Amino acid sequence: MFGDQNIWEKPPPSPEKLSTPAPKPVVRPHGKDKTSKPKVIEDCCSSSDEELILNLKNCTNKVLPHMQSSTKHGRGKGVRFGNIEPATLSAAEQDAAAFRDLSLKEGEKAPENMAFVPWRFLVRYPEMYVGKANSPLVAPYFEEDALFKNHHWDFFYLFEPDERVERRILFVPTRQLDALLRRINKQHSINLAIPGGGNEGKFYRRFGGLGTPLPRYLGRTSDAASYKRILAITPLPEPEDDLTQLTQVQRDDFAEMVQKCKESWQGGSGKGKSKKKKADQRLKNRREWGHQTKRIQRYMGLRKKSSPTASKKLTTIDVNNAVPFENEGNVVFICVDVETYEKSPRLVTELGFAILDTQDLVGLPPGDGAQHWFDLIRARHLRIKEYSYMKNTEYVMGCPESFVFGTSELVPLDKVLKVTKEIMSPKLPSGELRKVVLVGHDISQDIALLESIDFDVYEMSNLLEVVDNQKIHQHRHRFYNGQGLGAVLAGLDISYMFLHNAGNDAVYTLQSLLRLAVLKRQESLARGPRDKTLPVRDLDFEPNPEAGWSTGGEDTDGGVAELKDPNSMQKHMERMRLEDPDGE
Repeated sequence: MFGDQNIWEKPPPSPEKLSTPAPKPVVRPHGKDKTSKPKVIEDCCSSSDEELILNLKNCTNKVLPHMQSSTKHGRGKGVRFGNIEPATLSAAEQDAAAFRDLSLKEGEKAPENMAFVPWRFLVRYPEMYVGKANSPLVAPYFEEDALFKNHHWDFFYLFEPDERVERRILFVPTRQLDALLRRINKQHSINLAIPGGGNEGKFYRRFGGLGTPLPRYLGRTSDAASYKRILAITPLPEPEDDLTQLTQVQRDDFAEMVQKCKESWQGGSGKGKSKKKKADQRLKNRREWGHQTKRIQRYMGLRKKSSPTASKKLTTIDVNNAVPFENEGNVVFICVDVETYEKSPRLVTELGFAILDTQDLVGLPPGDGAQHWFDLIRARHLRIKEYSYMKNTEYVMGCPESFVFGTSELVPLDKVLKVTKEIMSPKLPSGELRKVVLVGHDISQDIALLESIDFDVYEMSNLLEVVDNQKIHQHRHRFYNGQGLGAVLAGLDISYMFLHNAGNDAVYTLQSLLRLAVLKRQESLARGPRDKTLPVRDLDFEPNPEAGWSTGGEDTDGGVAELKDPNSMQKHMERMRLEDPDGE
């Protein structure tokens, strides 16, 4: 679809298989095989809504009326018949279909084409879709205890994009809500229904159409207590649902569907604004990645700040000579990588640090692809002593004992924070703190994991800016998706071994950043200055998927770093809550 831009660089070579014993199965909280399912009526129904009526027909031997197609109902609404010809399925038969045993274990994917309604949207049904006359009758059925009285619910979940571990959205099959409405109608002789028209789609959410993640099964409730037990289950994200393996189109489609689900109970403006907002954010992100690349080059002496009085501009970089400019800011690059245990993804087992003092670069030629600078990187590999027996074997092949850039350090859990603070606080001989540029590959994950050991990156007084190596690489190649570290290293011809060791990954990430900075500078100079007599297109307003990659060429220097904590508001609210727990 996107031509060469969506072609990944050559994949990393396959590592030699290790002769390790077969891993034991993952034991999830409450266990996949221990999911409680109360006995229900068995039938031969398919889980697909389209197949539901056909299978019921085969089971009951009843002749169903001809199903009239309508553009209003859309695909999968076979259970909604026209007003002229009522369905011959009894309420009991419809309930049997709604509550049949799905034969799913915890974590298994929902059948394709199954229609879902978000749980948080469902509980607001009375206030949003019931009139004043019937509201006193209906509202009590949607209170928490009443929802689970003599009514089963099959809960499914999806993780939100970019926050897959922390945030999940709960869903139940739409036909189970339909069954509840039939029950209320029977008891009060009213006519509740899932709305039609523009609101109908909010009750029929289907996923997986473009190969995006499907909801996964969480469990079935039999009462309010079982619902609370289900809420306590914390499933692991499945590698199969990793959004980074999808194209940008797929990721945008999935994010838009999830956003629509949230807007259904939040009340969002939506309707075209969401797509434009995402497009604007992509433009902003791409430009910032380009500006950050230029600032990194300034820190390394590969570029200098733009000056209107400069009489002569650089036309080439000789990698066999020392860099032509001073290292702006005399910063220290510190690259971090954090490894966790696959069976408890918030449990940190390893921390890796790669450190490069830009003062050491003075007078030393970078060499081809910054190869000469690689030797200046100092590395630390911390293994948390209490968890040193834990080794990943299922999703990735962990190798905590294979640090190739020095000797690993076993650090007790109660000392890890102290050691981390010391590493992040380089000082001059005078005791003054040095400015730090923090680097990582998909660094938002590492920052979140550092918080789990009580280290908040954004509270560092000496932090200059945060660099995501994955984004710098993505900008150079104009890729729609970020690549994993192994693919980046292979594409840059950087030799590597024993990835997923935190110390090794930190060093390789910093090596790739150095190479990207040098190569990108050479490429920029080779293109030459932009012809200012040519008309400038305003890419912000062009429906061009290429928009945003340009940052002004040699006429700009990347500007000033702006340090922003993406979670600052959330942290502020949490501090207020702790300071005033009673809300006074």
